[in-house]
Amino acid sequence: MNACAAIRYRIAPLDPHAHTFGVGRTVADPDANGQRFRRPAGIPGSYPVRAFAPHFVSVRAEGVGVSVAIVKEAYDLRRSGEALTVHAFRRDELIVVPLTLAEPPQDTCWMAVDKMAGDAERARRDARLGGDATA
Repeated sequence: MNACAAIRYRIAPLDPHAHTFGVGRTVADPDANGQRFRRPAGIPGSYPVRAFAPHFVSVRAEGVGVSVAIVKEAYDLRRSGEALTVHAFRRDELIVVPLTLAEPPQDTCWMAVDKMAGDAERARRDARLGGDATA
């Protein structure tokens, strides 16, 4: 399948009097390791996208997932003090949150139970912690 046939766009007038349109994009064969989309840098002509940004009403994505590789790549590219914007989906709503990365605390660590541990490791862990350490 060629690149043009792999992505299909749909535009529908939701309320033409209010100049509200629905725009959809379908990827016929998404990459199993993750798919990246960016909004267009501009609209043909002299209109920058930022001029239209305040008029976006809602954004919805279906079948969205994130691979560990994509999260790790994004994490590895970031440094303390860097400002970034987090885009998260909740139901059919896009939430955008500005975030500044801080230095990790030097006196704090986080630990979690390894859910992939084998039987021998689990038995040693349970004996050391005095019971079932699955929580």
